[in-house]
Amino acid sequence: MSAPDVLFLCARNAVRSPMAEALFNHKTGGGAISCGVAPAGFPDGHMVAVMAELGLDLSEFECKGLDSVANHPTRMVCLTDELSAVAEEIAASWGIPLETWNIPDPALEAGPRDIRLSAYRTARETIEGRISTLLAATGEA
Repeated sequence: MSAPDVLFLCARNAVRSPMAEALFNHKTGGGAISCGVAPAGFPDGHMVAVMAELGLDLSEFECKGLDSVANHPTRMVCLTDELSAVAEEIAASWGIPLETWNIPDPALEAGPRDIRLSAYRTARETIEGRISTLLAATGEA
C-alpha cells in the first residue's frame, strides 16, 4: 500500500476526522486516511446522519488509532488545538508538514436533536471549506 497523501487526526476518530477523510476522498478520489489518539469503539451516529445527507455512507466506518497508520502520509491535518502538541511531535518524527484546524467538536453540543445536528452540519461545512482551500493551495482543486 502506498503512503496516503494526508492523515486527518482527532481525538476519537468518530466525528471530525472521519468527516474529513470522507470529504477529501470524495473530492479527490482517494488519498486520505484518518485516526484518533484514543479511538472510539464506533462512529458517532449524528456524524453518520449528516454525512448521509451528502450521499456519503459512513455507517460501516471503523474508528482507528495511530497504530493503524502503516505508511506515513505526506502531510497531517490535526482537527483540534487540544492535540496540537501531540500532532507536532508525530509530524516532526515523520518529517511531514502539519496544519492544525481547530474544528469545534459537535459531539459536545447539548440540546435537542435538531440543534445537535446543526452543530454537526456546521463542522462538516467548515471541514469541507478547509479541504477546498487545502486542495486549491496545493494545486489539487
